Amino acid sequence: MRFSESESLRDIFNYLNPIISATDAHPSHDSIRRRITDDPSHVHITFDGWTSRNRHPLFGIVAFFLDHEFRPQKIVLGLPNLTDRHTGENIAEGVQNILEAFDLGRDKIGYFTLDNASSNETAMVHLAQRFQWDNSRARRVRCFGHVVHLVARAMLFGKDDASGVLEDDIDAEAYDVWLKRGPIGKLHNTMVWINRSNRVTEMLREAQRQDTEKSWPGSLDVIIGNNTRWLSQFYMMSRALKSKRKGGRQRPLPRCLDDESLLTEEDWKTIGFYHDLLRHFETCVKKLEGDGKQRIRKGGKEAAYGLVQDICPAYEWLMGHLEEAKSRADRTPEPAQCRTNINFAWVKLNKYYSAIDQSPVYYAATVLHPAIRWDFLHRAYRERPDWIGKLSNSLTASGRSTSNCRSNLNEATMTSYVQSRGPRK
Repeated sequence: MRFSESESLRDIFNYLNPIISATDAHPSHDSIRRRITDDPSHVHITFDGWTSRNRHPLFGIVAFFLDHEFRPQKIVLGLPNLTDRHTGENIAEGVQNILEAFDLGRDKIGYFTLDNASSNETAMVHLAQRFQWDNSRARRVRCFGHVVHLVARAMLFGKDDASGVLEDDIDAEAYDVWLKRGPIGKLHNTMVWINRSNRVTEMLREAQRQDTEKSWPGSLDVIIGNNTRWLSQFYMMSRALKSKRKGGRQRPLPRCLDDESLLTEEDWKTIGFYHDLLRHFETCVKKLEGDGKQRIRKGGKEAAYGLVQDICPAYEWLMGHLEEAKSRADRTPEPAQCRTNINFAWVKLNKYYSAIDQSPVYYAATVLHPAIRWDFLHRAYRERPDWIGKLSNSLTASGRSTSNCRSNLNEATMTSYVQSRGPRK
């Protein structure tokens, strides 16, 4: 990102808003470069691309690091306009140019947190070649929120490699019909129809205005699930369940709400089942979507979200909830369908859980945390004692490979910090 280094332009900004006269309000490229290169920790990177409303293809590159007081810091390094296709090679070139502009080299760069797009996999291969890293996958941390999003979509709309996933009493053709005409498909279609019709939207608002038992002020519009917003189907269900009206129809309804499209009580029960299960996924996303900084949270509690040591326990936690939900599927209106959908979610979640073996940082952060250490891994992998030994050797090798980064942190400061991260009484 470009910062103004013109004194005249800064004077104009200061005149319009005196508060920006603070030094930190307009750091220069050189001051940022000196700061991130002089601080003792590795610099970890995340990048992602999107298209703005006025059709500008932007690419954000953000750095995360620890300062001399061992406090987590973050800063935007650049927003390059990638006009070429977002291929892995083009992404790597854009990221490389930004990193080199800030003098970030092989031994200073740490890990990359990225979503699961295949272009990011290719980009990491090219970056590893440029910076001479032995293993590009060992440097990559997967965005957990994106993983959860993909698992949720697999549960509701999964079709990849259905062999071994479909239950014995449901076939592929029946599953395809369910995707289009089942409770989730009907709910999505209904929400889209309502959103597209001003008349139906106003009918929904009027029904809420006349509802004396509703627990929210004003009226709520529908939420539509999509492919990009994390857990958007969960929020679509939440809004629908909240707005669900009791009683039968009292007047002719639009075609989108005819008998074939109308959600039945059994449909609502099925939607409630998936909604309750996805609530655990939302909890994990909220816990792990932060930036690792300690802040005073709601209720006055100090906490940090987005910590890598919480990822392994989160995988285990979600695995357990999927298995528990499958055991309750017989109580739903569509037990075979529910079990199949949970199978899809389990396979997808296990795919990404297994992939964390490629990057030792997950386990290193887990075992080095004073409140977790090796106890969690011994419990979670008690059936794989040989794997624990291999992991220990892998972490030792990983520690040696990253020891080139300068470390002049004050020992007392580090000790105080580690103790502060322990379990609070």
